[in-house]
Amino acid sequence: MTTNTTPVAKTIIAGLTFETLSARLAAITASEAITKRELGLLSRELLSFVVETSDVRIVNTLLGRGVDGKLTLTVANRKVAGLFFQHFLPFSVDADSDVVQFAKKKGKIFDKAVEEIEKFLADDANDLWSWADSNVKIEQKAVDYAGKITKDIKKALDAEDGLTGAEVMSAVMAGGVSVADLMQLVDMITREEQQAA
Repeated sequence: MTTNTTPVAKTIIAGLTFETLSARLAAITASEAITKRELGLLSRELLSFVVETSDVRIVNTLLGRGVDGKLTLTVANRKVAGLFFQHFLPFSVDADSDVVQFAKKKGKIFDKAVEEIEKFLADDANDLWSWADSNVKIEQKAVDYAGKITKDIKKALDAEDGLTGAEVMSAVMAGGVSVADLMQLVDMITREEQQAA
């Protein structure tokens, strides 16, 4: 067995240029545009198909796994498509599935849902993406700064060559915490202890 002594990065970068990387980026961009266009068209076609046949198997395949067992859509597209089809399709959702999967037809609301679908499809501009623009809000997860700081302090205190408590406090103060902030913290802890007693 021979071992390659050339650094991996040098091997990967051999023959790469700004132009070759730009071409790959353009291919990805084109692929994303194709996916968005096709998924938009497919969303309209699937609504029409389900209205006419009451068959949700292909929607389940789109939202779940293909015949190869792999997830059909990316996480983000699956989330948006799942919300879209749950909004329109009058079918119960299988709660035991790890992805949105439709089960039984809701007969009592089927006709009303079909009316809503027909109204939506009457405008050729309406598809999954136009619906998502008005109905899906992607929230950024709040950063848990307190948790991060606590974790880093524990690492610093527990490390073999770590910091002392005084060194940690010195670092905290160098980061912008003032003596007044520390006094406020001591006051808050004192009040909590008095209330607990």
